[in-house]
Amino acid sequence: MMHRTLLLATALTLLGSCHQDRNATLVAAAISLRPALLDLGEAYEERNPRTEIQFHFAASGVLVQQAAQGAPFDVVVLAGEEEMNRLAATGDIEIATRRVFATNRLILAVPRGGSRPTHLDELRDAAYQRIALGSPASVPAGRYAAQALRHSGLWDALQARLVFSMNAAQTVEYVQRDEVDAAFLYRSDAVDFPWLDVALEVDPSLHSPIRYAAALVSDAPHPAGGRRFLELLQGSLAEVVLRNHGFAPAAP
Repeated sequence: MMHRTLLLATALTLLGSCHQDRNATLVAAAISLRPALLDLGEAYEERNPRTEIQFHFAASGVLVQQAAQGAPFDVVVLAGEEEMNRLAATGDIEIATRRVFATNRLILAVPRGGSRPTHLDELRDAAYQRIALGSPASVPAGRYAAQALRHSGLWDALQARLVFSMNAAQTVEYVQRDEVDAAFLYRSDAVDFPWLDVALEVDPSLHSPIRYAAALVSDAPHPAGGRRFLELLQGSLAEVVLRNHGFAPAAP
């Protein structure tokens, strides 16, 4: 625990110095959004030539912890409403700016050439000895996967086979390196990494809705820049970019 605390303190120090030096709008975002938001960041800077945007990507649960510890974020963009609720409860976001802007689907991916289950229950088969998912405590994709496994009656049966990752990007790496036999990821990951072999889409009734939310951070160092980015995120350009990366728009 002390080691994790020291790492977090170091990360916050680096974030603070970097943000101050560059005088940029700092957006803390779920790592599953990285390719899409990098595209949007370019559009943001084109529309706002006198401002600069800087991204800090991590698991949503990690971002919540960093925001609560005083990281100088202007905007938080998270892969789960549960995480945003935690920030709202502690007063770390401006409630009036909170918006759900996109949705996603949970998939089960396998390495190229690997066995391809057609139903979650097939994960009981001996062919699937290592099954990757994000840590449910800090990675929303892992929480959704855990919910699906529990509702399918598989959570206890597969415990010895589960491999937990720190974030969605690490889960993708496990598949890429053939270190696992199957992995729970997002549909957007399959678009951003087309080499992923999607075995199936998980029935959305088995887990909480996957809804991406964004909000301005309370006491944001650059609130004007943060508000401009939130406007961009909710506009038609963002909808096109997000669709191109495998996300779906949020229901009105």
